[in-house]
Amino acid sequence: MSEAEQQHFRAGAKVRVVGLKGATQHNGKMGTLSSEFAPAGRLGVDLADGGTLAVRRANLELVEAAPVPAALADEPRTLEQDNAVLREFDGSGDPETLVLYYFYKDAAFDAFNRSEYHAQMARYYAAGISVVEVVPRRIGDNEYMLVCLMDKVKERNSLCQLAFQCRRQFVGFSMLVKKVCFICNKPG
Repeated sequence: MSEAEQQHFRAGAKVRVVGLKGATQHNGKMGTLSSEFAPAGRLGVDLADGGTLAVRRANLELVEAAPVPAALADEPRTLEQDNAVLREFDGSGDPETLVLYYFYKDAAFDAFNRSEYHAQMARYYAAGISVVEVVPRRIGDNEYMLVCLMDKVKERNSLCQLAFQCRRQFVGFSMLVKKVCFICNKPG
């Protein structure tokens, strides 16, 4: 695979499954690379006819490149400060709403509960994304931790929307985690 193909071989790319030996019924099927993390050494493929496969890159043929994210394009990316989402997260009385993150695929903020947070962190680690910094933050009377992560492939990191909202410039991924016990929800 050429370097140009590798650059566009990411979530959203159209692919064809080829060369499978154990599940030959899927050879020739078209699909889209998923943003979900697959087991190590494999990529998630949402098949056009339904279903999802975890396929080695060697068994995928690039049909149509994924669009280049704004963070990697030549055009400058502009972020706007909007504290409404932070106020809403801080004001949530739901004990299961523990982590705020920005989902790039949908260009929207969302929240994790404790099990979703742990599962996401495991997917990040498996994909070569690791914690590089934890920064304390305060909203009103509540304490938070801004967990900053980076992909080992530097080109996959971009200016982080959530970190920017928390008045922190950071290139990578981040999650705003309530500083509470994940078992009893007591502060601290």
